Amino acid sequence: FKLSIDVGEKIELYIKGEAGSQRYASMIQDYDSQCLLAIAPSIQGQEIPILEGEEITVRLARHDSTYSYTGTVLGRKTLRKNLSFIAISLPKILLRTQLRWFSRIPITFKVNLDVINDSEDMEEYVGLEGTALDFSAGGLKIRVPSEISPGSFLFLKLLHPELSNFGVILAKTILSQPERGTGRNYIVKARFLGLSKESVTDMIRFVWAHEIELRKMGVI
Repeated sequence: FKLSIDVGEKIELYIKGEAGSQRYASMIQDYDSQCLLAIAPSIQGQEIPILEGEEITVRLARHDSTYSYTGTVLGRKTLRKNLSFIAISLPKILLRTQLRWFSRIPITFKVNLDVINDSEDMEEYVGLEGTALDFSAGGLKIRVPSEISPGSFLFLKLLHPELSNFGVILAKTILSQPERGTGRNYIVKARFLGLSKESVTDMIRFVWAHEIELRKMGVI
């Protein structure tokens, strides 16, 4: 298995059902040279029935690509009520898919911004608080109380419990326009700069997990 995997890594499982292949969020709990152990998928606390010997598709995120393979369910282990794990065989062949764009989800959380203003070789920082309106591993849309010129560089602090570990992120404004109907707020689209491959991968996994939950609720 040439692609490295990590315990605690978020993955997607595609399981065939009456309505076709359905996508579920899961997480790797353990692995060895023969199989990986993943949390059995569930909906509203009810585990999805998966039989030993059934084939399912496993999808993993890596920076600008995703990798998938069809594995066989080797067994199931139940630790307690509503918490089971399934053992899935490791792949002989991995399918790599290049990401041409990052999935974007509607999500709201606070963002601290420092706008970098260059003036006579001196850097000035203007601090603002904004609200994220959507998010992807490539950037985000933010509502801010004042205009920010396109092309401006930003230092961003994402105040979401699952994103705060990324620390301060450098970004560049690619669009800034007045928010319709408010008369005072602006909508800014910003692109992340200089993220590590590991950070991009973690952001993709974050988006995947929330995208699945939003689909369950019928939001997207």
